[in-house]
Amino acid sequence: MRNMRGKLARMLGILGLIVAAHSGAAQTDGIPEGPIRIVVPVSAGGTVDIVSRSVAAGLQQALGRSVIVENRTGGSGVPATLNVVHAKPDGTTLYMGTIGTVAVNPHLMRKPPYDPLRDLVPISLVADVPGVLVVSASSPFNTVGDLIAYAKKNPGKLNYGSAGNGTSSHMSAELFKQEAGVDILHVPYPGATPAVMDLIGGQVQMFFDNIITALPQIKGGKLKALAVSAAKRSRYLPDVPTIAESGVPKYDVTGWLGLMAPAGTPDAVVRRLSAEVQKLMRAPATQARIVGAETIGSTPEAFATFLKAENERWAAVIKASNIPLN
Repeated sequence: MRNMRGKLARMLGILGLIVAAHSGAAQTDGIPEGPIRIVVPVSAGGTVDIVSRSVAAGLQQALGRSVIVENRTGGSGVPATLNVVHAKPDGTTLYMGTIGTVAVNPHLMRKPPYDPLRDLVPISLVADVPGVLVVSASSPFNTVGDLIAYAKKNPGKLNYGSAGNGTSSHMSAELFKQEAGVDILHVPYPGATPAVMDLIGGQVQMFFDNIITALPQIKGGKLKALAVSAAKRSRYLPDVPTIAESGVPKYDVTGWLGLMAPAGTPDAVVRRLSAEVQKLMRAPATQARIVGAETIGSTPEAFATFLKAENERWAAVIKASNIPLN
């Protein structure tokens, strides 16, 4: 009986060590127990949301704990960003920053309520979503050269739609105007869908969409793809040239996404999360799931350098375009 009690005690001791080990692992390099949330500044169903949910699922599997996506919409992403900026910097609150919310919007405001370079910590650049310059299927323009030639002969007669002020579709077009030396009027819409509908209907003549949402309309014959906005051709539209190939040599724009955390988040937490995102973005299953996006996965330092350069770039574009500040 005594031997049995001794064996039971040893088994319980081993079990205790196993439980303690798992409990320590659940801390994930210092992240408190409980769910981790990724705040996403757009509604469910779009490109940013699709990529964010893939990241959340991957982190949940890698970390062995609940990772949820929290969509916070409205206000050009400001409320969502501030929710993260003011959150406890312990790794339980993360943010899927976009080109609009952390590189463009602050430069469109007279008194921005946050500074993305000061108030947020870069974890990893997650993905690039190349844009594509599209026109309606009935448009007389078949190349970027056609469009530029017409715009130069007829300044102010072409309109371009955007998903709203400060969005990547807006900024992509403004940079195009500057680099191509053309005068094309801006027609902002409350989202990409109504802009595309009016493009198909002929109310506007061009639109910079992202490839993920544009592919069905292109393949369905409702839109023509004139050029891809990124520096390299897209594997999803291999026969479509880049804008740089089409006569605007310096042009290169993508709607990138990056995982971030509140300033003050411990370095060990940032590096663990970054390492997991890098592995996740290299996985073939992730690349297959995010159709239309180019997965990246970077170090925090590489993302920080990129973020600084993007802020400088878009601040200059906004200043040169004389876009009214909010």
